[in-house]
Amino acid sequence: MRVVVIFFAALLFVSIQINISAQEYNYSKIEASLLEQHSLVYYPINWRYKSGDDINWANNEYVDSSWALTSSLIEKNDTNFSEFRGVSWFRKEFLLDSVLVNKLLSFRIFQAGASQIYIDGVLYDSLGTFSKNSGGEVRDAGRIPRPIKFNNIGPHLIAIRYSNHFYKEYFENERWAGFKFYFGKYDSVLDNFTSAFVMQSNERLFLITVPLLLALIHFSLYLFNRTNTHNLIYVLFLLCFAFYVYLANTGLFVKSFEESIFWYKLAYLSLNLTITLASFAVWSVVDKLPKASWLFVVAAILIGIYGYIDGSDLAAYLSYIFIGIVSAFTGRKLFGPTDVDFRIKKIVIIGFVIMSISGILQMLIAQDLIAAPFGFDVLYFYGVIAFLIFMSIALAREFALTTENLEIKLTEVEKLSEQTIQQEREARAKEVEQKVLQADNERKTNELEEARELQLSMLPKTVPFYEGFEIAVFNKTATEVGGDYYDFNISRQNILNIVVGDATGHGMKAGIMVANVKSLFAALGSNLLIPDFFNRCTEIIKNMGLGNLFMSLAFLRLQNRTIIASCAGMPPLILFSSKEKKVREILIKGMPLGGFRNFPYNTEQFEMEKGDLLLIMSDGLMESFNESKEMFDLARIREIVESNYSQSPQFIIDTLVNEGENWRGGQNLEDDITMMIIKRTN
Repeated sequence: MRVVVIFFAALLFVSIQINISAQEYNYSKIEASLLEQHSLVYYPINWRYKSGDDINWANNEYVDSSWALTSSLIEKNDTNFSEFRGVSWFRKEFLLDSVLVNKLLSFRIFQAGASQIYIDGVLYDSLGTFSKNSGGEVRDAGRIPRPIKFNNIGPHLIAIRYSNHFYKEYFENERWAGFKFYFGKYDSVLDNFTSAFVMQSNERLFLITVPLLLALIHFSLYLFNRTNTHNLIYVLFLLCFAFYVYLANTGLFVKSFEESIFWYKLAYLSLNLTITLASFAVWSVVDKLPKASWLFVVAAILIGIYGYIDGSDLAAYLSYIFIGIVSAFTGRKLFGPTDVDFRIKKIVIIGFVIMSISGILQMLIAQDLIAAPFGFDVLYFYGVIAFLIFMSIALAREFALTTENLEIKLTEVEKLSEQTIQQEREARAKEVEQKVLQADNERKTNELEEARELQLSMLPKTVPFYEGFEIAVFNKTATEVGGDYYDFNISRQNILNIVVGDATGHGMKAGIMVANVKSLFAALGSNLLIPDFFNRCTEIIKNMGLGNLFMSLAFLRLQNRTIIASCAGMPPLILFSSKEKKVREILIKGMPLGGFRNFPYNTEQFEMEKGDLLLIMSDGLMESFNESKEMFDLARIREIVESNYSQSPQFIIDTLVNEGENWRGGQNLEDDITMMIIKRTN
């Protein structure tokens, strides 16, 4: 579905030829020079294809010369797939460049269904759940790179057992129902994958946060002057645009085609209403809203509902026509005679023209008439951001002109009664100052509360169940936005990955560091060795240019009863042995993340016997001070653990929390406190 916008403005055609990271080639040789030049090499054609299913088709010895030679996309108009009924096989032989022998490579598959990948006759990996019927099929979009290494030049057979029993739905939506297959060097592919994930997350956060912050500011201005509705209409547009961006971008982070279509259809519902409110915001500044404004709102809602239900090109064209009409009215208001100050009007025109040009370019990109300029395939979003900036400047300018006019009038009155005017001016100045301070305090409080809610939403809602173990966790921040963090991840091999961290300082910067590390843990935590994960995080943090921001992190992997642990600048782990009835400290030294590249982190491995418990914590509790400036210290924590080892993890954590509060004697926290206890129960 195309969710793009066309506005009234001068038509601008730009055709830019750009290089993309995944290039198409019509042969089946994996060449080192291509892998050096491109992070991913796409192999779309010359696949041997046959409808049906026979496990013997995975064997190297099988002769497939009678199979159709075609692409892997399974498209509606391709006659080679006329007999496709949901299950098929694809085979292709690859020759390896000699310099790539025994080198770590990666293949990456983007698919609409489910697949099993056989390499030289052996099942190598599965994406989703292959099934001969629709009931057992679980589709997976793939995307995550898979490592692979070949010990000779080949030829090597890639055989893909593929199912997509919902292919007709893909054909109805003009989508391909097959897969895309890529090869690349593992390190570069993984780097690009990680960078793209972080960039998309940050881009989404930026495009939502900016409108919400502006909405907060202008809503505050509206509250101070409710007779002027410019700011209120502008706030409604900002909220609607932020909601639209959220819906449109959510489709990028889901795993299946159905989920993606669902979110894009929801975005379609809000698209035309967003454009209508943008026009209303312009009209309210340069003139006034026409009496028939409600008709535009009704039309926007009806077209959005039709687009959600139908999803065809007709719905998109209706949207284009509607947006063109709304834009024409807006252009007439902007370029026609009005009573508004031309200095304000000029600012609005600049923002509107930028947004209009970006909308036209976005439509041309969506229709494949031009390439995306400079690689920005969501150009319209940034055009709207520019519009938001100019609208805010215009409203601020209007406020400034109002103030200037007020000063002129006050000067005229001053000639009649200097003393009275002076008193009124002083009173007015104090009132304005109080209101500005109040608005600023409210804004900062709301921003910090929103940031706190965002950070808390990144922490796990529940503690995972892991057979044979009981886990409890506690987290309390010293400020609205803390720097402590914990998370869990259970891999497909039933390995429980656990992290507990402490970012430098508090506030928004610490929150940003926590958000980045959480994203990296979700993407890479199960795929890399712990030292490699630490160094990869450090590399990405440094590349982001966050300055003197660091992240201390403890990373544990629990499988059965074995724990592998490593620390990057964290306090010692506290391990109680039920057999020895005593506590010992496990100190694993290492630099915090974001410190030194390629740091040689160490790991410790130990077994958890029945009754053993392990305490992982940040330094907040042990460095708590009482009224005499004495530290709670590590020895006191060890005593509490040793005295209560027979109790549940939650009881021990509650005891530690209560003892810490008693120690502080009512003083505020100076640092975040995070504790986690893992106890083996059988």
